[in-house]
Amino acid sequence: MTASEWRTWGILTGLFLLTAGFIAYVIAPASVFPLFMDTFSIGKAAASASISFVFLTWALLQVPGGYLLDRVDNRYLVYIGAVVFVLTAVAGVLVQSYQLFLVTRLISGASVVFIFVGSINVLNQLLPEVRQARGIGIFLASPPFGLVIAQYSTPRIAAQFSWHAAILVYTLVALVGLLITVALLRQPIKGDERVTGRQFVAALRNPSVLLLSTASFCTYAVWTFLNTWMPTYGTEVLGIELAAAGAATALVPLAGIVSRPGGGWLSEQLGGRLKPVILASFSTSVLLLYLLSNAPSSTVFAILLALTGGAINLSVGLYFVYVNNLAAASTSGTSLSVLQTFSQLGNLVAPVAGGWLIAQVSWTAGFGFAVSLAIVGIATILIVRTTT
Repeated sequence: MTASEWRTWGILTGLFLLTAGFIAYVIAPASVFPLFMDTFSIGKAAASASISFVFLTWALLQVPGGYLLDRVDNRYLVYIGAVVFVLTAVAGVLVQSYQLFLVTRLISGASVVFIFVGSINVLNQLLPEVRQARGIGIFLASPPFGLVIAQYSTPRIAAQFSWHAAILVYTLVALVGLLITVALLRQPIKGDERVTGRQFVAALRNPSVLLLSTASFCTYAVWTFLNTWMPTYGTEVLGIELAAAGAATALVPLAGIVSRPGGGWLSEQLGGRLKPVILASFSTSVLLLYLLSNAPSSTVFAILLALTGGAINLSVGLYFVYVNNLAAASTSGTSLSVLQTFSQLGNLVAPVAGGWLIAQVSWTAGFGFAVSLAIVGIATILIVRTTT
């Protein structure tokens, strides 16, 4: 490879580490909820807010953030987002009040609007056309990779030190990624298209985009429900040690690292058809969620977690392709923002709704919530018009 190509893949590595470190930070409390709840003397529903608050500002600021990304050099917005994240993450481990801790999570959620979408814009401009699919596919593996690291490592770090130490470790990973990116990224990154209010309204009036976005909401909600509550389920219901339950839950994003690009490969084998793969993702998840809620042992629990994580992740990458096929050329950027907003709302709703149902009703109700989401996803995607 040429020096320029090496630099591009080095930037990809830096952005991968930055995003993976952020995602690990986001899910870290869920990996040790029993310890986390003891620290702040809170219940399950309150603890779930530590996850949902990040996705709250991420969802609310997605479109305004896209507006800025279309007008400002994306390098600086990624850097600003990363610095804000690092500072708020460090502040979060120092505060004594749970309310102040939640404030730091809200601020960090605002920062990722620039980190995640900005990174995709950077890579789209730097990667040669023949390598874009591969490069973006690798980058999109960073969220499940971060989840794997957090689910496996947080209980172990917490056992030796504290859960605060785990957050600092993941923040350090993100900081290393930022430094690599700053050192290698030299050229300005500016969007070719500008998202306008008129385009946003036009996208909102596209029923197919809204239906697809609803399906994406369901996918992300099921995904986050599993990553948030399965360590606690394994501990409370199956009697598994917290570290072992976290390791088992790490199989959910680990499977996602394989199944996200696998969904694209499967679509290619079907002649580029997208809908059958998304339907298979939801349908298989319904069955696996039911079996997971009745797992008789820790071994079966771990196997089913891996299978369910693989199933629900099959469709994640396909939504990015599908929305571009559904949207008019003039509203493709806005339609992607709408899709991303719905997706983050799914991340926001799942921990809180699931936690409330588990605490107030039962674990069966929590799993029923996840199954219902998958069924809604099936119904929604059936209505979306077919693309090539």
